[in-house]
Amino acid sequence: MFTDISKEVASDPWFKVVDCLQQNWAVIIERANDALVVFYGDGCGVFDEISYIDTRNAETALLLNGFNKYNSQPAQTHDVVPKPDGIFRYSPHPNGRIYSEGRFWVFNLPEFSFDDDSRHSQDDEISNKLSEIKEKDDEIRRLSGQLIMQKAKTSEAEFAIKPLRENLEKANRIFNKQNAEISELREKLRHVEADSEPVENKE
Repeated sequence: MFTDISKEVASDPWFKVVDCLQQNWAVIIERANDALVVFYGDGCGVFDEISYIDTRNAETALLLNGFNKYNSQPAQTHDVVPKPDGIFRYSPHPNGRIYSEGRFWVFNLPEFSFDDDSRHSQDDEISNKLSEIKEKDDEIRRLSGQLIMQKAKTSEAEFAIKPLRENLEKANRIFNKQNAEISELREKLRHVEADSEPVENKE
C-alpha cells in the first residue's frame, strides 16, 4: 500500500463525507505509467488504492464517486472539516478495501490512452463527461456543506445535553437510594410497632 505521500500532494486532497463528522480522503499520485488514487481516513491511515491510466481518468473517477476537491470548498466547510495532518501509514479499513473491491466504487469509466493522436480525438468526450459531472458537483458541494453543518449542530447539541443527562442519571440514583432507605425505615417501624403491642392476659 502506497504511503509515501508528500506534504505538497497532501495539501490538495479530495474528500467525501461518509458519516457524522467522518470523512474519507484521497490524493492522486502521478507516476510514470499511471495515476494512483490513494485513500485514507481522518487520521492519515491509508486503507486502499486504485490505479488509473492517467490523472484525468483518476479525477473523473473521484468526481463520479462523490469526492470533491477540498481546497475548492467554502470556508465554513474548512471550519467544520479540518484537513488531515499527520504521518501517513497503512491502516486497514474495518470493512476491508471498500473502494478497490468495488463495494462503494463505480469503475465503468472510459479509459483514455497516452497516444497524442488518439487523445486529441477524445478531448471532446472527456470535456463532455466532465461537464456533466461538474454540473452536479456544485449541487453536491452545496448539499455536502449543509450536511456537514447539520451534523456539526447535532454533535454540539449532543455535547450540550451530555451534562444534563449525567445529572439526571445522578438524580435518579439518589432518588432510588432514598426510596430504598425509606422502605427500610418503614420496615423497621413496622417491627417496632409490632413489638410494642400489649400482650393479651389469658389468666
